[in-house]
Amino acid sequence: MYATLLPLFLLGCEELPPPPETGFTLAPCHVRGVNQETYCGVLERPEDPSRPDGRKIPLRVVKLPAVSPTPAADPLFLLAGGPGQASSEIIAAIAPALRRIHSRRDLIFVDQRGTGASNALDCEDDGSDPLLSLSGPSSQEEILTCLEYVQTHADLNFYGTSLAADDLDAVAEAMGYAQVNVFGGSYGTRLGLEWARRHPERVRTLIIDGVAPVQEPILGGSASDAAAVFEALVRDCAADPRCAPLDPKDDLLALLTELQTPRSVPLVHPRTGERVTVELDADHLLGLLRGMLYAPDLTRLTPLALDDARAGDLGPLLAQASMATGGAAASMSLGLTLTILCAEDAPRLQPPTAPPVSVERIGATAPQSFMDMCAVWPRAEVDPSFFEPVRVDTPTLLLSGALDPVTPPRLGELALETLPNGVHGVAPGAGHGVITQRCAPKLARLLIESGSVEGLDLECLSSITRPEFHTSRLGLAPTEADDAAR
Repeated sequence: MYATLLPLFLLGCEELPPPPETGFTLAPCHVRGVNQETYCGVLERPEDPSRPDGRKIPLRVVKLPAVSPTPAADPLFLLAGGPGQASSEIIAAIAPALRRIHSRRDLIFVDQRGTGASNALDCEDDGSDPLLSLSGPSSQEEILTCLEYVQTHADLNFYGTSLAADDLDAVAEAMGYAQVNVFGGSYGTRLGLEWARRHPERVRTLIIDGVAPVQEPILGGSASDAAAVFEALVRDCAADPRCAPLDPKDDLLALLTELQTPRSVPLVHPRTGERVTVELDADHLLGLLRGMLYAPDLTRLTPLALDDARAGDLGPLLAQASMATGGAAASMSLGLTLTILCAEDAPRLQPPTAPPVSVERIGATAPQSFMDMCAVWPRAEVDPSFFEPVRVDTPTLLLSGALDPVTPPRLGELALETLPNGVHGVAPGAGHGVITQRCAPKLARLLIESGSVEGLDLECLSSITRPEFHTSRLGLAPTEADDAAR
């Protein structure tokens, strides 16, 4: 389903002098969406550490050199989420927010083994339109087809978080960095914490955003966490005089009742303008809604879209869902997602018990889907010590969005219990991901510059509030709609 990316960008480039002790080289390259000086390279790592002469994994490394002619010795490594997203895929989205850090420090992106150009565990691309397959691959037949494909070039016993952390340390060593600073988002927080645990002498500071501590499985609290975020949306809408006439909760429950019987939904494709048909049932709708809840900028449209959907026009709601889920799915290596979740998380998940027509059902579809897929996906053995809380003295900034349906603030607090040099900041109006908003980049910069959490003013995060709800079908925010009416 997803295309494999190969490191062909190195061909025909003039190489920089390699560090003599490793032979690792970097060459000028172009990365999609990045319009600044960029260098790329490949570090080969043994797939199985016990067989150094066996199959190798080419780890793609992307470096954005510091702007300053006299950069600091310690760069910032940036780890993507998922699991399954390649770090090179997040450069365009995150680098602009970190320009003050980038002015003095190299930014380093490493595609985790099994993602991007690092022997990606992608399913074969079937060319399907993301809008027409919004729920993604879920049948066991599709998963077995994907498994057969990825096993042609990978032994799935060697793609877990701990080996990925060792890979990162090997890259830092090969690049000559004695110490590094680390940012991790979502699943990248687990990877960053594991790197700090396994190589504490390397990780100087740590910023983790949307925290996924290993002591709770990913999606472990999904039903209650997603329900809480939707209930917050309902309350905030009711408290807004412009949104109050809408009733998103009642609209949702009515739609769920109607969609207990699956139906074909005709709509106009938001990109092509063609008339298409989408197959939809209650659980598919809930899965789409859960994806939308990740981003408050998107859920500002949800009350009006649910109102339209109940009136018979599901087009706006499905278009929003495609925005939330289509791009994310395209940047994920599903095989790596399953390889990690099926080994590290699925065995600890409990089958969801939320009633079919309920708000709690919003977050129940995701763990059930992964449990179904993991029933046919191989499960690598994981050392029991991996599941112990990470206890390190690394100065750590933890960031959480109060409106995050998957890694809510309670998980940040859980991780903080064993991080004595950590501080936890919560942004009231943020969802899944805080680092690009308001003062969050400044907090990260101050931590890195000082090497200490002392004096970080986390109160500045309180200015991150929920965006105003859209309540006009003109497609404008409330104040903009009023101005247009005048």
